[in-house]
Amino acid sequence: MGGVSRRSRGAEFIRKVATFSRIEGLLKDPIGILKNAHKPIMGWLCCYTPLEIILAAGIAPHRIIPEATSDMADSYLHSNFCPYIRSSLGKATKGDLDFMEGLVLVNSCDGLRRLYDAWRLYAKTPHVYLVDLPRVSTDVAVGHFRETLIRFKGQLEEGFGVSIFEGDIEEAISLSNRGRRLFKELYNLRKAHKLSISGSQVLDLVKGDMVLPKDHYLGLLQKLVGELRDGAVPRTNLPRVMITGSLLEDPGIADLVEKAGGEVACDDLCTGSRYFWECIEQDDDPILALSRHYLSKIPCARMMDSNRRLDHVMDLVVDFEVHGVICYTLKFCDTFLYDIPLLKKRLDDQGIPSLFLDSDYTPGTMGRLKTRIEAFLEMLREHV
Repeated sequence: MGGVSRRSRGAEFIRKVATFSRIEGLLKDPIGILKNAHKPIMGWLCCYTPLEIILAAGIAPHRIIPEATSDMADSYLHSNFCPYIRSSLGKATKGDLDFMEGLVLVNSCDGLRRLYDAWRLYAKTPHVYLVDLPRVSTDVAVGHFRETLIRFKGQLEEGFGVSIFEGDIEEAISLSNRGRRLFKELYNLRKAHKLSISGSQVLDLVKGDMVLPKDHYLGLLQKLVGELRDGAVPRTNLPRVMITGSLLEDPGIADLVEKAGGEVACDDLCTGSRYFWECIEQDDDPILALSRHYLSKIPCARMMDSNRRLDHVMDLVVDFEVHGVICYTLKFCDTFLYDIPLLKKRLDDQGIPSLFLDSDYTPGTMGRLKTRIEAFLEMLREHV
């Protein structure tokens, strides 16, 4: 393998940065941090969730990223459901999510629609909402989604006894855009080979914005980006890998790549870059701005515009000088499984090796994935 990996070099550097150590400490107990914020907590699962309306209501959004706890949920949902969905319901039925006063789901797939039904019946969350999301970004779809967001705003006002004004939504948009710009700067540092932390550590930082109180977290993130901005890291000859897919429930896959002697150059994940890639363009009508943004953002596989998504992935491959792509998805995630052959053809046409991995969301799969990742990186090293 030769030399010191960016993973180990990044870890050595980051231990000297007190801000990152503080963020790591917060991530060990995000629920405790949220409770100390003394705000109602709203769970969410899909990055098409209109978080800005939740923030404008004075509610703390918290992404549910559970460990594998689907035992009880298997009694309510068939075992061929998405394991992320079953694990989320399993966590709720065990009472682990009783701290939440609300949950908002988006009909981004059949599994989430059925989760909405099951959650209302078997979990104790007082307020459960389902937001209807079009699959296209036409003017008609944008108008429909705007009306949907207005209804969702009214539901929050009624359910939580609050009033949400346009100025509140504009402030929430500004706060979210601040985070998007900071993460985009981190990724630009990766692209310029100037980021002295590893890909798995970057994914941890993105996760922090999803699970911690945003206003407090962004202050720490801004400080950390300032500390990392002036970092100088020698370029490596490690294979540069991109991870694409639905979600990475744990940075363990990225960690396996780095421990096997690879470098996670970038990602296309809803727990990574798709969460923040574009800022929301301000408008006199902030709800219309949200509608346009969420329907026109870089699409995931559930949207109709698959060519725009694939074009974006191929642009990332070029911009981040990627040597190979890992396509990772959870079992039974039909939307992304349908997408894999289209992406593989694009990569093959450009001579970019790819590896398809799937997981049932249990720790037992890591050994199998580790072997396949090591073999993939060994093959990439022959061409770097």
